[in-house]
Amino acid sequence: MANEDQARFWNEDGGPRWVSHEQWFDTMLEPFEAALDAAADVQPGDHVLDVGCGFGTTTLALARAVGPEGRVMAVDLSDVMVDRVRARATASGLANVITRVADAQTDPLPASHFAVAVSRFGVMFFDDFTTAFANIRTSLRPGGRLVFICWQPVAANELGSLVLQAMQPITGAPPPPVRRPGPYALADDELVRTVLRDAGYVSVDVQSVKAPVVMGGGEGLGAAVTHCTWMSEVRRALAQLDDQRRVQALDALRTALATRLVDGRVVLAGAAWLVTAQA
Repeated sequence: MANEDQARFWNEDGGPRWVSHEQWFDTMLEPFEAALDAAADVQPGDHVLDVGCGFGTTTLALARAVGPEGRVMAVDLSDVMVDRVRARATASGLANVITRVADAQTDPLPASHFAVAVSRFGVMFFDDFTTAFANIRTSLRPGGRLVFICWQPVAANELGSLVLQAMQPITGAPPPPVRRPGPYALADDELVRTVLRDAGYVSVDVQSVKAPVVMGGGEGLGAAVTHCTWMSEVRRALAQLDDQRRVQALDALRTALATRLVDGRVVLAGAAWLVTAQA
């Protein structure tokens, strides 16, 4: 598997945390999910690929949209996530969901099969973007569509800017990397266009989607602080600190998030790229 570090993280740390608090993450991503679903515009009977399916919220929405004559293949490199998708599909009575633990960058996918490939914040973690998107393209029918959403730069997202900057005097952590696997890897919209064209796509379009991001499921300041500490860049920064400095960093984080309380909910400014392309 090409993305071994990511597979380890999403199986041992990230995946269990996301699954344990699905509602927090769904609340956080809800406005972007709505934009993604509208752009995907899947039709009854379509066969759809969900790349980096996570715990399956997008998968289930797609499965309902394509109906019993359609199919959705949910792919993720995390066994924890895929197990959760399988359980949710069964509980929802959706027999048209196919689950697969796989690395969409390198593992074979059904050739020329899918009408649409979709991803909700699941494509920023490949270690070779051109190879990954080219592999996904081989699974699309001629004229099939790729639709995904990914984060804009840190400066446009308070989840990155406000949170990380609040702790930076204590952590000394550098800004999150661009062009390397991680939440902001595809933050450069020109990079997105270049990668997709190099991977063989046409009609590449990148649109800005800005929306409020509610942290901690809207359950108050304490929940929002906990939620932020689960973000990979925050966890990495905190892991380098001794106990005293970790407390100081968390105090700084709490103080910053308190400035974004709205009716008891921590609400941050968020910005993503909604990307569409054609095989």
